Amino acid sequence: MKKAFLKSAVLLVVIFAMYSCGAKSNEGNIANKEENDSALLSENKNVCEEYTKLKISNEEREKLNTFFSNFSEVYMEPFDEQSLTDTKMIDFAVSHNYINNYKSFESSGDNTAKIKKEFIDKSAKKFFGRKITSHQSTEYIKYTNGYYYKEEASGGEYIFSEIEDLFEVSDYYYYAIVNIYIASSGWDGSLTGDDAPELYNQMGAYITKKENKYVLNEYQIFKN
Repeated sequence: MKKAFLKSAVLLVVIFAMYSCGAKSNEGNIANKEENDSALLSENKNVCEEYTKLKISNEEREKLNTFFSNFSEVYMEPFDEQSLTDTKMIDFAVSHNYINNYKSFESSGDNTAKIKKEFIDKSAKKFFGRKITSHQSTEYIKYTNGYYYKEEASGGEYIFSEIEDLFEVSDYYYYAIVNIYIASSGWDGSLTGDDAPELYNQMGAYITKKENKYVLNEYQIFKN
């Protein structure tokens, strides 16, 4: 996802908004963007000026970073409440378990591993607060006889999230601005030097806090 380059007066508005709240744009069709960008500027201005910005403790920041990294590390696609489909939750849950709960997989030969649908149900409920209504194959994952099948893989880039700002929208409902960083597979954890992680994208997320745990309700590229 790359930055969009807006022209003339629109660009000046974008730059001003970036300094006031922080953002990163993605590539789009410049000729037809003015109306959409105006709406996004208005929405993000509401986030910055109308919602209550919260001070985040170190403990809470660490929890939020871990929570959001679960999505960035599997390249979770943007969604709102209407576009969060079963297939998106399935793709997330299979990849999430493969990275963080590999012991739940069983070998199935042909360089693939399989996982029972119950683990996928559990992850969908935990991270999205929803049940999967129809277990099925997706573009990337095969489903049959109660199992999801994933090709074995190793290595790759290291992607993680760090929260920039958190706003209170209403009781137990928040808006987070999250930076996504990418580093090489050999990254040693240093934030400086040639192998230091680079800012990859910036997301805006609506989340609900339930029983001291977070649920992701909406996940969009943050634009100004």
